[in-house]
Amino acid sequence: MVDVPLPRRLRDELVRQGRARPHHVLPESGWVSVPMRSLEDVAEAVSILRHSYDLACAQRAKRLP
Repeated sequence: MVDVPLPRRLRDELVRQGRARPHHVLPESGWVSVPMRSLEDVAEAVSILRHSYDLACAQRAKRLP
C-alpha cells in the first residue's frame, strides 16, 4: 500500500473514480491509500505519486521569488 498526500478536491475525485481509497488511518484527510496487488496497481500508484509530486513542485515554485 502507498499513502499519498493530495489536495482534498483531487483526493475526492480519485476516490470517486475508484483509483484510490480514503487513507486507512486518516480517512477524512487529503491523503489517499493506494493498494498494490498487481503490476497495474503499481503503475496506478506511481501515476498518483507523480501527480502529487508535480503539484508540490508547482506550489513551491509559486512561493519562490
